[in-house]
Amino acid sequence: MPTAPPKRRLGKLELAILIFLGFDLLVFATWRLLASDRDDAQAVADASDAAPAATDTAPAPAPAEEQTSEEPGDGASPASPAARAQARTRPLSVQEAIASELPPEPESPGPVRPMNRSLSEKDFREAMVDARDDIVKKCLDSRMRRTLKVSVKVAPNGEVTFARVLGALADTQLGSCVVKHVYRVEFPATHEGGTDTYTLRLR
Repeated sequence: MPTAPPKRRLGKLELAILIFLGFDLLVFATWRLLASDRDDAQAVADASDAAPAATDTAPAPAPAEEQTSEEPGDGASPASPAARAQARTRPLSVQEAIASELPPEPESPGPVRPMNRSLSEKDFREAMVDARDDIVKKCLDSRMRRTLKVSVKVAPNGEVTFARVLGALADTQLGSCVVKHVYRVEFPATHEGGTDTYTLRLR
C-alpha cells in the first residue's frame, strides 16, 4: 500500500515574504481609509463655506428714535443725549445731597500710641544710651576714660533745642564734639518735651 508523501513546510524565506506582503496590505488599507475620511471632511467644509448665512445678509433693523415731547408754543430744540440721560437718573435725597457737598473724610491712620505728657527719664536715658557708641567713635581720640555730664533740653517734637557739657570739659574740643552729636539725638515726641541731665561715660 503506497504511503502519502510528507507535507512540505514553508522555508524561512517564504515565511518572510508572506509576512511582508501582509504588512503591505495592512498599510495600504489604512491609507485608503484615512484618505476617504479626509476627502469627506473637505467636502463638508466646502459646502458650509458656499452656503451664505441668512443672519449675515439680513439687514439690521434701524434703532427707533426717541421721541421728545414739546409743549405747544415752545420753540426749544430737542434735548441732547446727555440731558435725556440726566433726566432719567434718580433724584438725590436730602441726605445724599448734603453728603455730596461735604468734603471727603480723611482716612483714619489706625490706632495711635498716646504720647507722654512730658519726656520721661526712661525715654531720655534710652535715647542717650543708643547715641553713646556713635559719640565715642566720633569724639574720643584715645583709650582714656572720660566722664562728662550733659544737660539736654528736648522740644515736644523730640528735637534737641539746647545741649551743654557741665564741668571742666565744657570748653574743650571733646566737650564741643559731644554737644555737636547730642544735638543729633532723636527723642520720642511728647506734649511738653523735657529737660534732663545725663552722665556720659566714654572709654
